Amino acid sequence: MSLMPNNNGKDSAKQAVLANKLHNLGFGTSNNRSRYHNGKLFLGLFLILSVATLAIAIYFFSIPRVVTVRSENFGTQQLAATSNSLEVVGNVIASDVATVSANEVGRVLEVLVEVGDMVVKGQPVAYLDDRQAKTHLRLNQAELELQMALQKAKKEELTLGRSGVERRQKLLEDDLVSIATYEEYESRVAVLEAELSASEHRIRMLKQQIALREQILDDLTIRAPFGGIVTHVAANVGEIISPISSGGTFTRTGICTIMDMSMPEFHFEISERFLPLVSKDSQLIVTLPSVAGLEIPAKVRQIDPSIDAQTGTVNIIAEPTAKFDELLRPGSRATGLFSTENTETPVRQDILLPESAVYQAEGTNFIYIVRENKAARLPVQVELAESGWMRVTDPWAGSYQVIVWSQSALEEGVLIRTE
Repeated sequence: MSLMPNNNGKDSAKQAVLANKLHNLGFGTSNNRSRYHNGKLFLGLFLILSVATLAIAIYFFSIPRVVTVRSENFGTQQLAATSNSLEVVGNVIASDVATVSANEVGRVLEVLVEVGDMVVKGQPVAYLDDRQAKTHLRLNQAELELQMALQKAKKEELTLGRSGVERRQKLLEDDLVSIATYEEYESRVAVLEAELSASEHRIRMLKQQIALREQILDDLTIRAPFGGIVTHVAANVGEIISPISSGGTFTRTGICTIMDMSMPEFHFEISERFLPLVSKDSQLIVTLPSVAGLEIPAKVRQIDPSIDAQTGTVNIIAEPTAKFDELLRPGSRATGLFSTENTETPVRQDILLPESAVYQAEGTNFIYIVRENKAARLPVQVELAESGWMRVTDPWAGSYQVIVWSQSALEEGVLIRTE
C-alpha cells in the first residue's frame, strides 16, 4: 500500500464544474458551435447578394434610353411647296352672318322661313303677337281725337272771349262798365289762351306716342337685315322672344340665323415659314371638292398680324375677284393654289422631341446627344407642339441620337450606353 493521497476524484469533479460554467457562457458542445458559424455564414452571403443586386440595379437603371430623332412633316393643314406653287387648305366663310332677333319682347305668332330658304333684305321672317301693341295704339289715337276736339272747343271759346273783351273795352271808354269788369273778361281770355297752348302741347305728345306705338307694332314683324340663306331656325310658335335674354331658359334670343353667301370669304391657315411667298393682294385659285370643276379666282384681302404660338400658323383671308353662279355652302372645304413664279422654296420638316428629353438651365433649353459614347449638351429652341411633345423651332440638318432621361439631369462628358 502506498501512503500518497489519491487526487483523481477531485480533478474529475473540478473539470465537470468548469465544463458546466463554459456551457452556461455559450461555449457549448461542437454542435452548438457549428450552428453559430453556419448562421454567420448565411448572414454574410445574404449581405453579399443584396449589395450585388443593388449594384446591378443601380448600374442598369442609370443607363438612359436613347432615341434617334428624324425629321417628320407636322402641321394642322396640308401644305405643299414646289418650285412654282403653294397649296393651302381652308374653309368657306360667309361675309355676313346674323342671328335675326326682335327689338321688343313678344310671343312668336308665326315663323315664315325654314332652313335652306333664300331671303331678301326686308323680307318678313316671323310675326310676334301684336294684340297688346294694337290696343295701346288705338288708345293713343282715341286720346288724340279727344284732345283735338277739346282744342277746337277752346279755340271757339277763346274767340268769343276776345270778342267780349273788345266790346267791354268800348263800353269802358264810354264809362258804361267798370275797370274791374273789363279786367275780369281780359283774365278769362288769358286763361283760355294758356289752356289752348297746353292742349296743343298734349296733342304733340300724343302724336309722338302714336308714332312710337306704330314703330313698336312694326317691330313685331321681324325682317331679314340682308339677303342670304337661312342656316338655322331657333324659335317656334308660342315661344317668347327677348333680345335681352341671357339664354339657357325657355326664352329665345333670336328667330333664325342668316348667312350672306353672295360674296363669300376663304379662310386659310398657312405655316409661318411660307409667309414670304404670300402678301396682300396675292392672287390664287380656289377650288372646292363639293363643287366639281369650279375654279374661283381670288386675292388675299387680309393677313393676320399675329402668329399662333401653338401651331406656328397664320390666318389669311381671301375674297373672290369674279362673280360665279354656284351657291357655296358655308363651312365647305376650300383649297387655294398660289403661284410663286418659280421661286425655290425649301420645305424644312419639323423635329419633334419628347418633353423628357428637353432640359432647361439659366433660361436656356438644351438636350443631351450621344457623341462617342458620351453625353454631349446641345442647345435648342423649342415650343410646345402637343401633349408630351416639343417642336424644335431651329431644326438641325441630319439626325442625332437624343438621350431621353426622366430621373435626373446628366452631366457633360459622362459615359453612357445606348440601347
